[in-house]
Amino acid sequence: MSLALIHLEAEKETMTEIKTPAVDAASAILKKLIFEVVLKEVMKRLITQYAFLSLPVVGPIFAFMMGKLATLFYEEMARLAVFAILDVQVNAEKKALEVATSALKKLLEATPILGVSEEQKNAALEKAKEEFKKKLADLVRLPVQLPFR
Repeated sequence: MSLALIHLEAEKETMTEIKTPAVDAASAILKKLIFEVVLKEVMKRLITQYAFLSLPVVGPIFAFMMGKLATLFYEEMARLAVFAILDVQVNAEKKALEVATSALKKLLEATPILGVSEEQKNAALEKAKEEFKKKLADLVRLPVQLPFR
């Protein structure tokens, strides 16, 4: 095992983790796999292709830079995943709000129907208003933690 790979092992143990509620055990396993499998294999191939990367001075610097680049890549991918989840949640809440809005508009614009008392109409209107308020509150208050420091 070359000096660069030994340095990579030491660097892997000291790397900082993203400390947010959005990062769970699955992402920790993914990061471990990236560092142990992919990064080690890439470094082996680069060292065999370019022998000067295993020199005593160049090797540790190369391993350090590869570790930093992999960490930056992982953090950006985590942010991208959070934004993708946020986009899906916002779109779902927006559609629910549009349905509640259209139901409220229909009740407000409805002409009086024979056999429906004013109390029933008011009860349906209050129910539609509450549903609209609930959907609007859900859209405004999304429970997403962004992984920013």
